[in-house]
Amino acid sequence: MRQLNVRMLFVCFAALLFVVACADTEKKEAEEAAPAQTAETTVEEVTLAVTGMT
Repeated sequence: MRQLNVRMLFVCFAALLFVVACADTEKKEAEEAAPAQTAETTVEEVTLAVTGMT
């Protein structure tokens, strides 16, 4: 019975590490995508300001 508890604890710990790693990866991808979106918005705003369509 003790081996089963240790094995279940190990499986739960591995699952927790997997979830944390996936969450960290998604966060990094979101951070990398954000500057590109901000730059596109800035270009659009500048274009509208220059053409006087604000």
